[in-house]
Amino acid sequence: MFNMMLKFAQLVVNFVIVQMICFFLILPSYYSAQATPSSATEGEWNFTSNNLDQVYYLSFVLPSYFEILGSQCNMFSRYFCVLGFGTHEEKNDRIPDPDDRDDFHELVSTTFLSLNWFSFKTEDLHSMGCCMYQVNTYLRLGRAYGYSPEEYYDKVAGLGTNLDRTDLVFIKAKWEPTACTNVISQLGFGFGPFSVLTGQSLNESFIFPPLGVSDEVVFFEGFELLDKLTFDWFLHNVICKDQPRFCGIDETLDLEERKRPRVIPRKPFPSRTRFPPSIGKTIINIRW
Repeated sequence: MFNMMLKFAQLVVNFVIVQMICFFLILPSYYSAQATPSSATEGEWNFTSNNLDQVYYLSFVLPSYFEILGSQCNMFSRYFCVLGFGTHEEKNDRIPDPDDRDDFHELVSTTFLSLNWFSFKTEDLHSMGCCMYQVNTYLRLGRAYGYSPEEYYDKVAGLGTNLDRTDLVFIKAKWEPTACTNVISQLGFGFGPFSVLTGQSLNESFIFPPLGVSDEVVFFEGFELLDKLTFDWFLHNVICKDQPRFCGIDETLDLEERKRPRVIPRKPFPSRTRFPPSIGKTIINIRW
């Protein structure tokens, strides 16, 4: 009887010790992490080019459920959101003007909706997604490299149609092992060496998340990605679905309908999904 009571007492003491460790060590680090959101949580985008001077691109994020920026984009568009234009090349030795911030704010505040260039910062949600993020992006990635407000705005306002080069520069993707494919979350068009920032290599296939009101997704074999996922394809199949004027099409869809959030369930692909061989652009039906 005494031995049983002793064992019980030891169990109680061990339990108390574990709880104290959790309280004093684990919980403080947890709440510290929660209290310090990442830049992505605050809707920031960092231009990445390995500091190659001549690299430039316009970056897009696709609405998704598995990435912070993608889920934030999903609040505003069912097709795409613009993240910004980035380069490490000094345009000129222009001296920053004290009015640059206000001038750029005036440019973007009346047009951000028509460009799908939204701010995901909580401070800007009351104004439908403008304009702290856009202005800060200009200051960090435009003015710092010699761009006037008008020059940087023009780089974004054409949504890629006015860039000298529109090569596929990077892809960011999430590898889905149950479906054996990469789901694209971000991509950039411009000039520079191509790279896959996250996800598997071009030895594996790539798909877009469902866009618009459809559950269908677009499938690319990895070896054909650079040939098939061109800016022209992206323009006509993604950008112009939400902003038809960039393809010379009258906007027949109601603006509010196109901007209405699309709820994507947070669940993985169906297991054992098999995809048909790609013949360029292949549309397949997947339930998310």
